[in-house]
Amino acid sequence: APWNVQAALTGNPANISLSWVRRTRIGGELKDGTGLVPLGETSEAYEIDILSTPGGTVKRTLSATNPNVVYANADILADFGVVPSSLTVTVFQISAVAGRGFPRTVTLEFN
Repeated sequence: APWNVQAALTGNPANISLSWVRRTRIGGELKDGTGLVPLGETSEAYEIDILSTPGGTVKRTLSATNPNVVYANADILADFGVVPSSLTVTVFQISAVAGRGFPRTVTLEFN
C-alpha cells in the first residue's frame, strides 16, 4: 500500500492537494540513493477514494499517474457543501496484475 499520505489546503478558493509515497511490488531494495524504490509496474497509476466519513461511503474517486493529485474546490463543494476540517481518503496503487492492490486509508486534519 502507498504510505505517508499527506494533504494541504492550497489556492483560493481552497483545493486539497493530496500526496503519498509509492511502494514497489518487486524486491524493494534502494539501489541508487534517491530514496525511491523501483516501480515494478509497466506504468504508474493510482486511484484515490474520497470517503464521506471514516468508514463511510465513497463520495468520489480521483485518478492520478504520479503520487499526488488535487481535489478541486468545485468537487469538494459538490461532495461536502463546504471545505471540511478533515478528510478520509483511501489510496490504491494500480497494477496490471493486482488491480487496485492494498489500500492505505487515512483521515487527514486541516488547520
